Amino acid sequence: MIRREFDVNGDYAINRFVTESPATIQAVTTRLRLFKGEWFLNLNSGVPWYQRIFVKPARLNEVDRIIRNKILQTEGVSGLSSFDLNFDSTTRKLSVEFTAETIYGDEFEDVIGLNPLGV
Repeated sequence: MIRREFDVNGDYAINRFVTESPATIQAVTTRLRLFKGEWFLNLNSGVPWYQRIFVKPARLNEVDRIIRNKILQTEGVSGLSSFDLNFDSTTRKLSVEFTAETIYGDEFEDVIGLNPLGV
């Protein structure tokens, strides 16, 4: 797998590419940050953050399944060695901490925090 590298601001870098584990890490990050309906070429692509995750009442089993599947279905990911979903029902803040395994024999950790109310 070859992907265009991100710069320090999270924008695509010109003429810089990543492969193998770094490309897998970037692919997972990109998939989880893409909101469903955001990409005009495929409105079904992305995570349904507002359509199915930040809804009332919170359906944590469904949220867990959606996010796990997005990670596991990413090219280059072979498994999850840890996955922790935390949801604060008062503030509606969601955080996901996970460790994913790559087909290249590496592991990487990531933490994703989302707050639909922007507070």
